[in-house]
Amino acid sequence: MPPSLRSADLRERLSAAGIALDRVVEQVTARPPTADEADTFDITIGVSMLSIQRTAIDTTGRVLEAAFLTCPATAQKPLTPQPASTAL
Repeated sequence: MPPSLRSADLRERLSAAGIALDRVVEQVTARPPTADEADTFDITIGVSMLSIQRTAIDTTGRVLEAAFLTCPATAQKPLTPQPASTAL
């Protein structure tokens, strides 16, 4: 990867590759942990889990990036800053 793209965000990298990003869809849900998640994160069953699904889609409808994240809600504060000039 060229050094100029190592710190670039997704939009900048796609634009440099000639790909037009149309939209990013994020779905955030809260739910109880599974027994395995409670064990893995060393939390009690009463602590909520955040499930975050993020999908970046180009102007043709093609999925460019998909991320599926799960973490204890007590450990995270989801924040998605968007500069006004690039907000979708």
